[in-house]
Amino acid sequence: MAAESKRQLGIKTRAVKRLAADVRSYLAEKATLQSRLHALSTQVPAADAGDLRRAREFVEEAEATIVDVRQRLQESYNTLERYTEEIEMSGDADVLADQSFIDARNMLNDIAPLVRVEADEHKEHGFKVAVFGSGQLTEDDELWSTTEELGERLAQGGYHVLSGGYNGTSEALSFGASRVQGARIEGVTVPSLYPSRPGPNQYIKTETKATDLNHRMQLLQQHTDAFIVLPGGLGTMSALTRLMHQSSVEQNASKPPLLLLVWNDPWQSIIRSILPQLNLLPESIEAVKFVSSVDEIVAAVDAMKQRRKSSRVGVHGVAASAASSSSSSSS
Repeated sequence: MAAESKRQLGIKTRAVKRLAADVRSYLAEKATLQSRLHALSTQVPAADAGDLRRAREFVEEAEATIVDVRQRLQESYNTLERYTEEIEMSGDADVLADQSFIDARNMLNDIAPLVRVEADEHKEHGFKVAVFGSGQLTEDDELWSTTEELGERLAQGGYHVLSGGYNGTSEALSFGASRVQGARIEGVTVPSLYPSRPGPNQYIKTETKATDLNHRMQLLQQHTDAFIVLPGGLGTMSALTRLMHQSSVEQNASKPPLLLLVWNDPWQSIIRSILPQLNLLPESIEAVKFVSSVDEIVAAVDAMKQRRKSSRVGVHGVAASAASSSSSSSS
């Protein structure tokens, strides 16, 4: 086996092993913290409110850390898996018999359950829709009731509603979603940047804490199926340009475009005015679907969900057909 290939294989294997150990360690820590939270919650007489709050925050911080480390584990796992597949395709018996290759394959098999757990947890979350907008939006604004309606309609559709978790657009969206029983309403907050805020708005059911604004955006993008950008300020524009960049990069990598629904006023005129200066692919603007009503948004999200469902059914159907043909041929 070539020395450089063997060295690269060792580096990739150790990276996966190290990250897997980190994930297992954080999972164990989270379990301990959850046990402490449960003990405090059921304590008689009742535990001190401050102790309960701190215990809950420790669990939430552990969850946020696990999400971040698992993402890096997934990336390293995929890199190692692709590398071993390339080696297997070479068909070189000496290479396949090398101990470093055997160690890499064993590592993949050992780590696979951790990776599958992450995929299963995402599946349980359902179809995620992240909504961006102004933190300054108030109930006096016309857009407030529209955002409320959007939250309620998304929740009625069974979608997992995701936002920044604080005031303005996030609060209106979460309030609307809260009118639907069993709605999944998540907010990604940044306590270090907003120490004066006691926490997310009262309608948030799941708070995920980010360490900074960049980490917050990563969490909002992670495993999210559709993005909605409503009117807002610089923060909203920053999110919009980042999502457009993601769409451009993924199309260059021949990945399916993400669903990016952008409120027509004011974003259409702004985007069209700056696009010529950004040297983006023509497909980048096509990935942005401008909308001006809740009906348009819900219809677009429903359509994507249906396409995803049909795609999965189609893949399974082709596989089943291939298996049936193979069985018929061999019988």
